[in-house]
Amino acid sequence: QKRMEFLDLAHSGLHLGELGRCLVEEGLEVGDLNVSYNSDNLGSCLGSKTSHELPMFADGIRVGLFAGWLRCLHVASLNLEDAGATVLCNAMGSAGNSRRLRLTKLDLTNNRIGVGGCDAFSRMLDQFELIEDVTLSQNHLGDLGLEVIMEGLERNQEQASISTLAVEHCHISTTFRAEAYSRLERSCRRIEVRFGS
Repeated sequence: QKRMEFLDLAHSGLHLGELGRCLVEEGLEVGDLNVSYNSDNLGSCLGSKTSHELPMFADGIRVGLFAGWLRCLHVASLNLEDAGATVLCNAMGSAGNSRRLRLTKLDLTNNRIGVGGCDAFSRMLDQFELIEDVTLSQNHLGDLGLEVIMEGLERNQEQASISTLAVEHCHISTTFRAEAYSRLERSCRRIEVRFGS
């Protein structure tokens, strides 16, 4: 069993499935894990010969969350798309009932996530109590995707602990931005939503 406070594997060319195996089978424990920029079109590969990569990685993340040692997860620019985001969020949601859960930061920047991935994220909030900083910037959320996320936040306003939600450059209209602010104020949510320019 090996513990590491921080493991930066961004741009390393690693196979996410192998990392997942290490997390599950070899007891590798990482507090802050960065695997950004490591796989081309990972989400669209779910039906191909590399389809085992993402589920194995997601299972490793689930183990880390349930055990309580994973606190920050950076999975930017993996091209997860909706299918990959759903696999990852479902795995993370299954660890949400752990009393040892300590995740404070989740970065899903630039993963081609649309409404389907937003739905998976929203459902994950139903089981996740401890998460503070979420970045979904540079994805294809649009008004409908943010609406789905807002519904998850409102549904879980008593338990969800998100304080910052970044959705910069996500094709969200000015009108819906104003509505999002208004809805958060009405539901007494103290969330800073970052829309960018």
